[in-house]
Parts: sequence; structure tokens; C-alpha cells
Amino acid sequence: LKTTTTDADSDYLRYKIEMCENAGMTTNCQTFDQTASQTGWSGQNTESNTAYTSGTQATYTIQTALDNWKVYYWRSYAIDPGGSNTWSSTQTTPSSFTTQAIGNFNFEGLKMEGVKID
Repeated sequence: LKTTTTDADSDYLRYKIEMCENAGMTTNCQTFDQTASQTGWSGQNTESNTAYTSGTQATYTIQTALDNWKVYYWRSYAIDPGGSNTWSSTQTTPSSFTTQAIGNFNFEGLKMEGVKID
């Protein structure tokens, strides 16, 4: 999950992401709060690599397995600990993504032409 914002005073920023199983952001929600843990966050470039400069994209990698073929909704917030130290508002409509299955596939009967296997 990637997010970015700018701070009017160019203060450094930290983020939190809420991820839920419905667009109303009320079902089976998880919160990934960078002020509580750096686990999963990457791209930090200030404050001893625990925060982001204003305008720098933050990346969060989900640390737990998600259900296959499911839509997840998420939204992000920013906080500027060196400034107002309050969480920002967030987007009205959350972003979403759909997971896919990873596993064994049966290729029996699949026809492949022009493929050479050494």
C-alpha cells in the first residue's frame, strides 16, 4: 500500500493505514500505525529512518496473509509530530484492491505450441 502527502510547513510525517473488508470501513478492520511500530513500513528517509519528508511516498507491506479473491478497502492518515501532532483527515472514498489465489494449478490438457524446454 502506497501513500503520500505534503505538509504545509514541510514537517516530517508518519502514517497510519486502516484496512477493512467493506467500503464503509467498519468490518474486520486492521490499523497499521507507524507511530506505534515501524514493522512493514519502508522508504523512510528522515528522523533516523522512522519518518518521511513531506511529499515522500510511504510504502506499507501487509504482514499477515489475506483471504483469496477478496476485496479489501483502505485509507491513510498522516501526522506531523514536529508540528500540529494531530492526525490528518482522510479521503472520502477509500481505495481498494482485490487479492488473488496463489497455489497449485492443474495444467493437464493445456496445449502449448512453440515452447521449448531444455
